[in-house]
Amino acid sequence: PHAREGSREQAPRSSRAAHVGSTELYDCPTTWDGRAVRFTGEVVGGVLQRGTHAWLQLNDDVYGGEPGPLPFHRELRGPNAGVGVLVPLEFIGAITHVGGPAVQGDRVEVEGFFHRVDRESREVGVIRAETLKVVSAGQKLPRDVEPRRVLVAALLAVIAAALLWLQWRARRRR
Repeated sequence: PHAREGSREQAPRSSRAAHVGSTELYDCPTTWDGRAVRFTGEVVGGVLQRGTHAWLQLNDDVYGGEPGPLPFHRELRGPNAGVGVLVPLEFIGAITHVGGPAVQGDRVEVEGFFHRVDRESREVGVIRAETLKVVSAGQKLPRDVEPRRVLVAALLAVIAAALLWLQWRARRRR
């Protein structure tokens, strides 16, 4: 296991980037500060171009491999977590799908350096990527309509119509 924040142990030192998750980075930001890391996650939210770079949000939570919004997973198994990544603009051409309610984003792997506080942007908990590789392409998600929701909506519409009719009838009698 990796070192915990404040312990005397240090994160593993190596010439190769260590594969880490968002939990490790956020639990021990000082331990990983300035270290080479490899991070894999789903591109979500948007690709924000800023000068010669772009910001990505890469989610690596337990829901990453499951399509659809969190409420449809039925079982909550932890937080929805990820890391902000700053990549050179030439990398964003490889990204074809950005995750959202109707889209499962591309799963990408980046290598770069983690910064507890980025010196240039002043953002907290950032990876400055030097490489980006698409691990798996995203996809548009089917927009299935749940039959129970249709039934409940129809029932509520009938009840609302009946209440309006009763109100109209009561006003006419007065």
